[in-house]
Amino acid sequence: MAKKKEETPVPENKVQTITSEKDLDKLMSTLTDMNPDATILSESSLSEVTDWISTDCYALNAIISGSVYKGIAAGRISTFYGLPATGKTLLINKIIANAQKKGYSRCAYFDSEVALDKAVAERLGCDVSRITHVPIETIEDCKIQVINLLTKVIDMGIKNKLVVAIDSLGNLNSQKDFNDVEKDKSAGDMGQRAKILGSLMRMLTYRAAKCGAPVLCTNHIYENPNEMYPTLIKKQAGGLKPMFIASLLVQLSVTNTKIEDPTKSVRSLMSDKVSGVTLRALTAKNRFVPPMITAENIQLNFKTGLSKYMGLLDLAEKYSVIQKDGHRYKTADGTNIGYASAFEDSAEFWENGPLAKLDAEITKDLTYSNTKYESLKKELDQLEETATIEEK
Repeated sequence: MAKKKEETPVPENKVQTITSEKDLDKLMSTLTDMNPDATILSESSLSEVTDWISTDCYALNAIISGSVYKGIAAGRISTFYGLPATGKTLLINKIIANAQKKGYSRCAYFDSEVALDKAVAERLGCDVSRITHVPIETIEDCKIQVINLLTKVIDMGIKNKLVVAIDSLGNLNSQKDFNDVEKDKSAGDMGQRAKILGSLMRMLTYRAAKCGAPVLCTNHIYENPNEMYPTLIKKQAGGLKPMFIASLLVQLSVTNTKIEDPTKSVRSLMSDKVSGVTLRALTAKNRFVPPMITAENIQLNFKTGLSKYMGLLDLAEKYSVIQKDGHRYKTADGTNIGYASAFEDSAEFWENGPLAKLDAEITKDLTYSNTKYESLKKELDQLEETATIEEK
C-alpha cells in the first residue's frame, strides 16, 4: 500500500489572510450592487477629469490646470469672483464659446443680474441660438431648475454636452426676502440665504460630475475698509459654502485701468485710451494643481475678451524659459528677443517654441503626478536595497 503523501500545513495566519481578503472582496462588491457608480479607483470615471475647456488666456489656463492648453475642468464647479469691472461675465462668456467649439452644444445660463447681453456673447464667439437664458431671482428657483435639468440629462445618458452658468451667486435672494417684503417686514436674513446656497452647491457637485457638465459661477466680494491688515483672500457674498464646495476659486482684481498703446487693442473712440483692464488672477482654491498661484498682467479687452498671450512673460521668467537682460530679454539659448512690447502679445513668437517649452516646465512643476518624484524614488529604493544587503 502506497504511503500517503503528507500535506504541508498552511500557517494559520496565512489561511486567515486569504479568507479575509476574499471576504473583503465580496463585501466591497456589494457596494456596486447598491451604487452603480461605485468602482475601483483605478477604473473610476467620476473621480478623474477627462476634458478641459480653455479660458482663451494661456497664463490663466496654466495656474488653473497646470497646462497652458487646458483650462476649466468639465464636470466640476469653477467660480470666478472679484470686484465689479473685473471681467467675470466676459470671462465665462468666452469659456462658453470655447466649450461650444468642443461639442458642448447647449448652455443653460442662469442670470440673476440680467447681465447676459446677446451682442457681447456673439462678439466673444458664442452661438447664442444654443444658449438658454434663464433670468432668475431666488436661490430656491435656481436650485429647483438647475438640479431638475441635470437630473434629466443624466437619466437620458447625455454626457459632455451641457454647460451650466450661474451669474451671479451673490445676487440671488432667498424666498424669505420676498416673503418678508410682501408682509411689510424688514427682518434680517438670519443665515437662511447662505444655507440654501450651500444646499444648491452640494446638489450640483455630484450631478455635474455625472453628466460631465462644467458649472461656471461668478460672485462678488466684500471689502472691509476698516481692516487694519487686509486679507489676501476676500470674502464672497453668500457665506463660506461656495468656497468649501467649488473645485476651483479664482479671485480677480484690477491692477491697472489703462492700456497706454491704443494701436494694440480694440477700443472706443470716446474711451480716452481705456480699452480694458489689466487683471491679476489668484487661485484661492484648486483641486487640480497647488493653489495660491497668481497670474499677473492679464489683459481684458472690453470688446474682444482676454488676451491669449499676455501674462505668459512673467511665467516664462519664473521657469527660465525667457531671461531678462537689462531692459531687454533673451531666450534660454541666449537669443536676443528685444523689449517686452515686441513679443509679449505676439502669437508668432510664442507659438514657435517658447510656449511648448513653458508648458512642459509648468506641467512638470504643478501637476499632481508621480513623474517629478521618480528620480527621488529610485534613490530611496537604492538606499533601501543597500541597507538590506548590509543588514544581511
